[in-house]
Amino acid sequence: MASQSEKPLILISSCLLGMATRYDGRSKPAPVILSELGSHVSWLPVCPEADSGMGTPRPPIRVIRQVDGSIGLVRPADGFDPAPMLRAWIERTLPALLSRRPDAAILKARSPSCGLKTVAVLDAKQPGVTFPGDGLFAAALRQAAPELPIVDENDLATPEQCQQFLQQLTQR
Repeated sequence: MASQSEKPLILISSCLLGMATRYDGRSKPAPVILSELGSHVSWLPVCPEADSGMGTPRPPIRVIRQVDGSIGLVRPADGFDPAPMLRAWIERTLPALLSRRPDAAILKARSPSCGLKTVAVLDAKQPGVTFPGDGLFAAALRQAAPELPIVDENDLATPEQCQQFLQQLTQR
């Protein structure tokens, strides 16, 4: 947790800061978050997919619940499973990110790596059926730091929501 004199450190999906790290080579800046929080916090940007070596741009990936019930990834274009690559990156990188002691995380909704209960998870047992779930990085972050406030950009869509979020951080 940040001291009174320090700005809160926020782990954030890089694309929300305007970095071109999305699968399509673009960014997805969150103007309300940037304008309302930008001068009050320090950012710790991360893009699990690009940072794990998948590249930018890259073919889209989807989260899938395998027949055995485990959660994995699939690249529909060719059937490739990038989950081992992403999981290896998470194992190497998450401890280092958490050692920086972030005060909260703001993640990209619907992202196969960062989504929070907004990812359309394919069901291998029932083709064509999806259910909402977490991205692989979001799930690992929740498990490793259950006390860390984690939201997605949809939770901070208005100036009022951003101000409430900031107030909660400074009261921790």
